[in-house]
Amino acid sequence: LPQPTPPAEPEPETASGTGSKTVRWRLVFNAVATSAGILQTADTAIVIPGIDTVSADEDCTAPSGEIWPCGMVARTAFRNYLQGRALNCHLPDKFGDKSIVAECLLQGQDPATWLIEQGWARTKPGGPFAALAETAKRSNRGIYGRPPVGVEVALP
Repeated sequence: LPQPTPPAEPEPETASGTGSKTVRWRLVFNAVATSAGILQTADTAIVIPGIDTVSADEDCTAPSGEIWPCGMVARTAFRNYLQGRALNCHLPDKFGDKSIVAECLLQGQDPATWLIEQGWARTKPGGPFAALAETAKRSNRGIYGRPPVGVEVALP
């Protein structure tokens, strides 16, 4: 499949608080979603900013009272959204952390927006996605709705 074209390389920025690291848009290949909103590369987890991720082992209660593994379903939905495509992430040249919060784009779309719209992540209090999250809740999408067909549920 054709890979997205990265935006024109902007001038390097100094990462806030680091003093010596530059931050640039970089293509990230072969990242695997470990939960809805967290991507694992070879040695670093990239956390999508602005959302509260849904852990892969989290359970949700459907409006009908059924308990279902929404975290696993959210992770699978995020993996399907990524479809093995490269992301364009705003990353420092070097970072020693095992985890980093970084803005990313997938073919020009913010994955955080997609996750919130689909109901596969929660918005942070006072965050920019509050209206999208309310729409997802009202529409019973993702973690706010019923489990997909074929997903095993438990009764309360």
